[in-house]
Amino acid sequence: MTKNIKIYYNEDFFSRYGVSISINQFNQYNDHSHNFYEFEYVIEGCAECFIDNKQYTAEPNDLIFVSPMNIHSYKKINGYVNTITIHFTDEILKNTFKLSELSGCIIKNVPQFKDIFYDALSEYNIFDDYSFYGISNILERIIIQFLRIHSKKNENKLHNIHLAEGYVSTHFRENITLESISKKFGYSQSYFCKLFKKTVGTGFNTYLNNCRLNYAYSLLTLSQMNITDICYTCGFNSLRNFTRAFRQKYGTTPSSMRKKQNLSCN
Repeated sequence: MTKNIKIYYNEDFFSRYGVSISINQFNQYNDHSHNFYEFEYVIEGCAECFIDNKQYTAEPNDLIFVSPMNIHSYKKINGYVNTITIHFTDEILKNTFKLSELSGCIIKNVPQFKDIFYDALSEYNIFDDYSFYGISNILERIIIQFLRIHSKKNENKLHNIHLAEGYVSTHFRENITLESISKKFGYSQSYFCKLFKKTVGTGFNTYLNNCRLNYAYSLLTLSQMNITDICYTCGFNSLRNFTRAFRQKYGTTPSSMRKKQNLSCN
């Protein structure tokens, strides 16, 4: 359910030029999707925003982006939320920005977008023979700024994941868990798993086990430490788990490898 303060949306203009710009006030939107892109700049209020079941908090000066691929909704937190909303299709864009490759997201605290969104709204309200060119130029400015911030944000995420990768490779002997590592680097467990696998190329648990098993292999072949001590030194919490993981990776048990190693030395 929506309640509009003032509507600048023009059906004919959207059908001809592929864009609409309006000021909206709402306290809730149920799950929905559409066949166009959406930018919403939050002017006032605060709401829970769900994009493909991922929860965000939308506050003043936040920029919300939703693609045609995303199912999204808004739920009331306190009162109404006021936004400047831009709906658009690829028709209005003179350049290809590959927005279709991006998933919906929220860019937090970007007050620099406020004036440009109001400029877009003013240009849209003129609605004359020059409006299309004015709006398309302003929209391109919005998209370029959005993509720069989005790209930098993703670079920061990748940097954090590489830091997490380095942390695991040097602290694998400690009691590292998915819960502890995701909390340490500020992610939910599910999102950390997804981002870690995408960035590193292997799942978190597999990566952690490989670090431990590689070290165990070195200790088995280069030292006389007994297998139980090796198990716990490498970070495994039980001899049974260690043996099973070792066999899966190397095709033999730790004790069998130790015997082969001893025979080769004799």
